[in-house]
Amino acid sequence: MAIEAELKFRVPARKLTALANSRIPGGKAGERSDSNLVSTYFDTGKQKLKRHGLSLRVRRNGKQHIQTVKSENRAQFGRDEWETEIKDGAPDLGKVADTPLEQFASKKLRRKLKPIFKTSIYRTTLPVRTKQSEIELAIDRGNIVAGNRSIPVEELELELKSGRLVDLFRVAKAIERKSGAELDLRSKAQRGYDLADGKDHEVVFAEPIELANDMAAGRDISGDRPRDRPALLGKRGRCAQRRFGGHTPDAGGIAPVARRHLSLLKAAVRCRNGEK
Repeated sequence: MAIEAELKFRVPARKLTALANSRIPGGKAGERSDSNLVSTYFDTGKQKLKRHGLSLRVRRNGKQHIQTVKSENRAQFGRDEWETEIKDGAPDLGKVADTPLEQFASKKLRRKLKPIFKTSIYRTTLPVRTKQSEIELAIDRGNIVAGNRSIPVEELELELKSGRLVDLFRVAKAIERKSGAELDLRSKAQRGYDLADGKDHEVVFAEPIELANDMAAGRDISGDRPRDRPALLGKRGRCAQRRFGGHTPDAGGIAPVARRHLSLLKAAVRCRNGEK
């Protein structure tokens, strides 16, 4: 199992192209790679997996098929995920052992699983290195399709591969300043389910994030011992929890809320560094 700690932003298409070919503020970018990713998300007609906080995706990248199970994780800026290679584009419930999906993996579920929506993405990936962390920047352009409905995808993802969450926030804030990116708290899975349900233009609500009062500033995502720095949270952390639990308007109304969230992250960075 891995914990996927990431921040996702919506960015105008013209800015996405520029970002892929420019210096990344806040870090040193490595060699870029490009790929075409086609992903199909499976569930039952009554969306049993979604109701239990799970998603099941099969992604095709060239001749390779990767099955991914994801579950909600409110304690971090991310989600738990389990990946395994399978032989083709159909889900293989025989390979979900030691995942939250295992308890539901019956013959009945196998019969009821069907494609709910599909994403077709052209992805540009850039590794970004800071002094103490490795971050992956992914620029995604494409669409999400559910039945005869479709919505565009023009977004940027920052994923912490190793190191400190504070570095992820710093790079995110620098990119937000440069590109006018708007924080989007929804995953592609959430957008796809909303599209399938005809709710892609409704107001959405952020899930509450559990912030521990003893979370240390230098804690490594891999679970290493926290570095000897002041704790971030307390009163400021409880404020963050209230903010992330509030409503976030969808398209056209997310920018002000996103800026407040990023301002909060910036304040958290200052707090971690002992600044006022």
